[in-house]
Amino acid sequence: MELNMVNKQLDVNDDEVIRINGLKVWTPEEKSWWRRKVIKPQGLILNGVSGCIKEGEFAALIGPSGAGKTTFLVSLAGKCTLPSDGSVTVNGRNVKQGAVEIVPQFEVFMDSLSVKEHLIFMTEMKLGNYKKPHNNVILNTLIRDLKLKSHLNTPIKGLSGGERRLLSLASSLLSNPQILICDEPTTGLDSYNALLVIGVLKKLSLTGKVVICSVHQPSWDLFKEFSSILLMAEGKLLFHGTHEQCRRLFESANFQMASSLVIGTCYMGISGNTQRGIQDIRGFLWLMTSEVCFGLSYNALYAFDAEITLFKREAGMYSCSAYFVNRLLNYIPRCIVWPITLVFIATLAVELPNHVVTALEFTAALIGAGFASVAYGLGMSAVFISSGVMGDVMPCADLPLFLMSGAFLRITSIPLWLYPLKYISHFYYAMDAISNLYWRQIYYIDCPSNSTTLCIKDGPSVLLENGYSANFIFEDCLGLMFITILWSLLAYWGLKREEKKGYAY
Repeated sequence: MELNMVNKQLDVNDDEVIRINGLKVWTPEEKSWWRRKVIKPQGLILNGVSGCIKEGEFAALIGPSGAGKTTFLVSLAGKCTLPSDGSVTVNGRNVKQGAVEIVPQFEVFMDSLSVKEHLIFMTEMKLGNYKKPHNNVILNTLIRDLKLKSHLNTPIKGLSGGERRLLSLASSLLSNPQILICDEPTTGLDSYNALLVIGVLKKLSLTGKVVICSVHQPSWDLFKEFSSILLMAEGKLLFHGTHEQCRRLFESANFQMASSLVIGTCYMGISGNTQRGIQDIRGFLWLMTSEVCFGLSYNALYAFDAEITLFKREAGMYSCSAYFVNRLLNYIPRCIVWPITLVFIATLAVELPNHVVTALEFTAALIGAGFASVAYGLGMSAVFISSGVMGDVMPCADLPLFLMSGAFLRITSIPLWLYPLKYISHFYYAMDAISNLYWRQIYYIDCPSNSTTLCIKDGPSVLLENGYSANFIFEDCLGLMFITILWSLLAYWGLKREEKKGYAY
């Protein structure tokens, strides 16, 4: 199914609030003042965006850096000052006459004020005298709903990131806008505060308000809270619909893994040759690694659950080792097809050095990680199958193992007593392998002359900062093989233990 056909189907809504028709936004051409020579050509930011957003919609706007997300949001708020064409209307009126509030990515506060003083000041600015009963009710309701009551006397400079974001929301909601636009509301927040902010925004959408948020590298916990998805790339709106419509679209297009398309869209055009691109590439490599490791291990977690009764009843008819090897071999096609499909689709939009060769090397590394992940899942399944708690134990084991990957903290900063965990972490060996495969081909990283932060000059420096190994090919191959054998032996031991218990007729 064509993407534009889906968008045309979605355009017909009886309860639409925002209507976008052929929106184009561009930067003007710049010429030198004395020779009138063009020094900067006209640049197209938004290219014919059309669609509609309906009442109560909680929408996630996703796209790579430079896709035009911020310009799109500013245009929806009626605050774009760049040359434009097309129209944006709210309930049939020009957007500049509608009740739209935009919550910026970075809040600007007077840090010396307390929370209460700031809110009173904003109430006076937007509503008038805060002592009026109506205005006072609005102010106190927001303080209660956004859980700011305990912080009223706290100086703004003493608030956490999540609390500052809630205070910014309170300031925007004083005018009771029909539409709330948030530019990356979870940036810089930990998972708890990010979920807290998203939870508040979702409740607002349930009251009938339209809430639109741009999100960068969303986790699944955040992603699933949104009622609809907007995918942008190169100034175009590629898709707008629900999670289910997104899934059906990808299936109809014969894409085996919808997640790889989302990854590819979010990271379109990124490169590791800039300081900003370093973090983008790290996130891209981690998402590919986690998609394979988590996906295959949890796919194997309940492999024995439905068959254990039959296995125990048929004890003696075939050996325990034959049964286990059969179940392990059953996952070989998935361990090969899954990484191939993921890498092929996800890397189409990303700039890779020696693209084809690097993609093939990524695939080989992730296939090895896939075998280790399956063995890990089968091991957990067999060891804890008698108690039935493998679904509870495995997430607890995952936490320290994926922390060893180096995606969230420097491996060199891990306490010595935790360091041995690195050697039994399939996440570490997979990330170490694909990180080395990418960064060892990056010989120069641009460093802006006006940068105030420490600049990383090349790919090997990125590897050194994260604490990845130098002799990665030998170590990672040996490590993944060791993990596969270790968890296979534990799985065999668990099955053997169940076999000896016999079957209770």
